[in-house]
Amino acid sequence: ESNLNIAQNQLLNLQKMHFNTIKQFLSYLKENSEVFSSQQAEKIHQMANAQHPKITLVTCPDSRLDMEFFRIDPLDTVFTIRNIWNTILANEWSVEYGVEHLETPILLILWHTNCGAVKAGLKDYHHCSPAIKRELNHLEAALSEVDKNADFHKQWVEWVKKNLDLQLEIAYEKFKSRVEEG
Repeated sequence: ESNLNIAQNQLLNLQKMHFNTIKQFLSYLKENSEVFSSQQAEKIHQMANAQHPKITLVTCPDSRLDMEFFRIDPLDTVFTIRNIWNTILANEWSVEYGVEHLETPILLILWHTNCGAVKAGLKDYHHCSPAIKRELNHLEAALSEVDKNADFHKQWVEWVKKNLDLQLEIAYEKFKSRVEEG
């Protein structure tokens, strides 16, 4: 059976599984780790001392995002940073590490529609915990340009776009010399 078929079967099994205890979940992880390690032993050995990803990816931690959609080889391809809003400044050091130290030629900011964080930011979030407020406050600049009188769904989509524009501006200013060098 090919690795792809095995992986697809494991995914189907995971989707069907309901873990009643942490012990069941840990057992499942251990089994899959052992299968993966045996199938990818050579690749894992090659990567033991260094990583060489091609992409630094900043994206949302939303569990509905498919992290496998653009990968040809899932190992050593993407240096992933996930945070609400897909913001560079929330994990600035991690983004710098990917771009500058790992020298990934691509910085990709992946956003999605129907983002729950954006939806929360469009509403009154001042009752939330300090940690949540701190995260949501990162996007005040993007929010300031959204028409508050527009239809909520239209605002939501517009703010997602404004956030992406803001992140691209931040990235360009931060890595301008690398962009200009090609």
